[in-house]
Amino acid sequence: MRQRAILNVVLAAAVLGLAGLGTFLLIRSRKKPQTEQPAKAVPKVRASVMRPIRDYPVRIVGHGSARPRVEVEVVPQVSGEVVWRAGSFRSGKYVARGQELFRIDGTDYVQARDAAERQIELLEANLKRLEQEKANLLASEKLARSRVELAEEQLAKLEKLEKRGAATSNDVDLAQDALLSRREQLQTILNSKALIAPKAGELQAEKAVRRVQLQQAQTALQRTVFQSPVTGRVIRTQLEVGTRVAAGKSYGELYGLDVMELPVPVPASDLQWIDRSLLRPDKDGRTPAEKSKLIRAEVHWFGTESLPGRQAGEPPASWPGYVGRIEAGLEAETRTAKLVVYVDTPPIDSGRMMLDRNMFCRAVIHGKTVAEALIVPRRAILPQGAVYVVADGRLRLRKVTVKRFTDDQAMIFPAPKGNPRPDAAPAEGLRAGELVCTGYVPKPVPGMPVEVIEDEAGGSGAPAAKPATAPSAPAGR
Repeated sequence: MRQRAILNVVLAAAVLGLAGLGTFLLIRSRKKPQTEQPAKAVPKVRASVMRPIRDYPVRIVGHGSARPRVEVEVVPQVSGEVVWRAGSFRSGKYVARGQELFRIDGTDYVQARDAAERQIELLEANLKRLEQEKANLLASEKLARSRVELAEEQLAKLEKLEKRGAATSNDVDLAQDALLSRREQLQTILNSKALIAPKAGELQAEKAVRRVQLQQAQTALQRTVFQSPVTGRVIRTQLEVGTRVAAGKSYGELYGLDVMELPVPVPASDLQWIDRSLLRPDKDGRTPAEKSKLIRAEVHWFGTESLPGRQAGEPPASWPGYVGRIEAGLEAETRTAKLVVYVDTPPIDSGRMMLDRNMFCRAVIHGKTVAEALIVPRRAILPQGAVYVVADGRLRLRKVTVKRFTDDQAMIFPAPKGNPRPDAAPAEGLRAGELVCTGYVPKPVPGMPVEVIEDEAGGSGAPAAKPATAPSAPAGR
């Protein structure tokens, strides 16, 4: 038994030894696992190649409601009863310049005219009578002077005879009395003659007053017929036959169709892109050649969709126009300038659509032409006035000076060509051929490597080779 137990212990020890040896050999012969370093993720950014546009035309876009350049209130200048009204004098109807719109009873004004004419005739008769009186007085004056001369000669003779004793002093006194009487008669004639001129002046002045009254009566009679001062459209009217109108009160309103205005508010900074030397004073009947030398504009109305019979895809109604003036000052609330675009209305019978009042339109105004410009999406401009560019596969921050912002674009002038050091990157500005980030940059750090996805929609000039959709988030924001 004892030997059997020893044998079992030896066998167990041998088995354990063999197991330990196998385990040791397995541990010694195992292979170490291979390790790999994780690749660094390079962020992808959308960027566009800057391609300068030569002779870039600046376009100023704004919106406004059309209004007539000329609005006229129908205000009679005389009072009376309306005895006739034109059938076209209704709201919405068209009227021509000089067309009679209504007439007022002119009986009172005819009577006033006739009375003034009779008064003038009476005064002219009085003036003729006065002229005859003047002629009579001249004749009487001549005769009275002769009689005075005769009395003076008679007195002189009697005075000589008295000295000789051939006449008495009584005879001399009678001669002197006769001379004084003749002189008194002459003075009476001279006084009457002197009064002729004041009387004639008085009659002439009264005649002038009567002529003014006649002109007033004739003018009032003419004003009983109200003619349209413009070729236009009736906005409203309150007149019917039998209406009693009062002078100076408004009874309707017209607006002219020759020229419509579109006041367009624009940022005050956009005024620098307007060539003010092309502004001209208002003038009717400009030729196409004259209009081509003005600040041109296009006016588009997008309310065409609501018109009956409009075909799908039909472009909006448009009219050519030009900038007629710039209103003084800036708007108090928005601090914007207001350009007034003139649109010549086509003739009523032309069949073309007309720009009408209160149409809300979009105006594209032709501004100055820039020799060379770079156009980048507005979303690419960072708040600090810089952009991200990609140079040598790395992200760089570049300061830029934006010359003009629009709704979705920014205009930048290219940086001057040449560097003090050709191998040095410019400190600010953009150059042709540089890559500007136009999409979202995740956690941007200047100098970090990036992978570029060229953005067709982001650059200026010719489109990029690889099309890409525009990003939804601004670069670096």
